[in-house]
Amino acid sequence: MNSKLTYIALFGALIQACSTDVESTQDAQETATTTLSSLAQNENIKIGEATLQNIGSELSCNGKIHIPPSDDISVHSRSGGYITEINYLPGEYVQKGKALMHIENPKLIDLQRIFLETSADLALAEKEYLRKAALKRESATSEHQYDEMLANRDRLKASYLGYKAQLQALGVSTADLEKTKVYQTTVIITAEKSAYVSAVTVNKGQYILPETPLMQLASDEHLHIELKVYSQDADKVKVGQTVRFSVGATDEQYAAEVVHINPVRDAKDGSLLVHCHFDKNTKIKAGMFVTAYINVGQNNMLCLPPSALLKVGNSYTAYRVIGNEINPITLTNVIQNKEWMSAKEIVVPGVQWVTEGAYYVE
Repeated sequence: MNSKLTYIALFGALIQACSTDVESTQDAQETATTTLSSLAQNENIKIGEATLQNIGSELSCNGKIHIPPSDDISVHSRSGGYITEINYLPGEYVQKGKALMHIENPKLIDLQRIFLETSADLALAEKEYLRKAALKRESATSEHQYDEMLANRDRLKASYLGYKAQLQALGVSTADLEKTKVYQTTVIITAEKSAYVSAVTVNKGQYILPETPLMQLASDEHLHIELKVYSQDADKVKVGQTVRFSVGATDEQYAAEVVHINPVRDAKDGSLLVHCHFDKNTKIKAGMFVTAYINVGQNNMLCLPPSALLKVGNSYTAYRVIGNEINPITLTNVIQNKEWMSAKEIVVPGVQWVTEGAYYVE
């Protein structure tokens, strides 16, 4: 009998405990709903309807600031030799035409000597040619002798021009050489355009060959953005569309324009590279990572300002007001620009929303 009473007592206690848990859960659910009256004193929160705005449909993507191949310059010497002077360090800016380094090559003397000898022989051949031409007019020399003189003059002229071009390509001033007869043993490597020195790959005293890379120059005159657009969005992007972007971890926004779309898709993920131009800005450097938004269309839609939405990770929440209750609504397929945001959950007329101060809704 006592055991039976004990069982009944235990069963009653279990039922009472379960009832208490259910009531506690119901109370928690009821208190979880934020009410309008509880936030009435908060001046940061405003209630109203979504407004009709001409909002640009933006495509979010990432990319990088690039230098075009024409402005990424590898510096070489056309002549071998020993490096006697290096004038710039990595990171320094060099103006077009300035001397980057000096290279000494005593072997240049032989080529300059041959050039001067050929120049002298050519001058003599020109005089002999003129003399033979005069004799021919008076029938005082044979046609054969005249032709031999003409051929000799032309061979010497071809040799002279060849040596001259070769020396000029190596950086030797042939005009100074013919005027002063002073041999040049040092070649000066100059910058072909104004640019930053991004790398120096040799050192003073090193012997180099024409194929030895000496420096790397990077011009910032034509920086551009390369954006990666994935396959599902590739058909939305067109030349001429406007782009807003930020670089690195900053929130500062810049404007750009789509100027070229690479028609060849990536073999792995089907993405496209989108080439964009922007106005020159000293804050933007090659190699910086970019967060960008391509304006792919304009739509009249009901919108809320960014202050009406709460962002957690990549998810946005808006707060719909029904009676005295404020209900959180997770938004999907959010469309946004700098001033407005919209989604399919918002485009319902006559609905009240928290239009400002979403951060203060608890």
